[in-house]
Amino acid sequence: ILLLVIYTQQKIRETAFILVNCIPIIDQLYLHIDGDILCWQPWQTKIFMSIFLVIIPETLVFLLGPPLLEQNRISVKNFLFALIFPLPFVLHWTVLLLKGTRNVNIQQKLASTILNELTGPYSHKLSKYICWTGVVEMRRLCLVLLVQFVENEIARYSLLLLVLLAALNLELQIRPYKSNFVYFANILCLYSQIGVVLVNYTIVTFSFVNNLHKVFEYPNDLCIYVARYIEDMLSSWIPLFILGCVLCCKLLEKLYIWLGC
Repeated sequence: ILLLVIYTQQKIRETAFILVNCIPIIDQLYLHIDGDILCWQPWQTKIFMSIFLVIIPETLVFLLGPPLLEQNRISVKNFLFALIFPLPFVLHWTVLLLKGTRNVNIQQKLASTILNELTGPYSHKLSKYICWTGVVEMRRLCLVLLVQFVENEIARYSLLLLVLLAALNLELQIRPYKSNFVYFANILCLYSQIGVVLVNYTIVTFSFVNNLHKVFEYPNDLCIYVARYIEDMLSSWIPLFILGCVLCCKLLEKLYIWLGC
């Protein structure tokens, strides 16, 4: 259940935000992805409620839950139920953090398995109150919110750049991963994301200048073509190359150990 929630949360989050993202057309609000669908129908209201009751609080479960579980302040059952009904448990955990210590009897073996899945790749605990997995999920949540709900493109890419630079600076200072391969791969992926944002920011700026002053027509088209090509490289080929390098290094490491060299 835990792995299923972790791997599907990002896609569920993106889909939910897409389905509640509305834009004004004349005097009505219509769905952004389909201008023929009126907003705030009953099904859309339910999705909007689930965002506040489940999707956003679930991110806080990964932020606050593992440290409390490790400190024996919540049970395994409490943590697993929080993945299904997160809001009341997050509120309860916040009260626990404010009140102080509270030890409970937990299943040590199962708790260790859960903690290993969530905190195993990381060598650094941000604090005794926050798990790094939750920090990563919060970053993803911020990026999805900015992409879906900031309509002004220049403002959107400016905010995306700030979030990614802050995340990069935090990772460079803390170095949260145990494996150097995973750490450098993650850093390179962040640089790739920043590069994609910068490329799109450049395209938007050129388009804005071109529409405002009606200049740079041919250079603007050429720059946009080059920028799109760079974006494709940063968003697809380079991450795949990095992933391939990491996998090859891990396989060589396993082979080296197996051969007893």
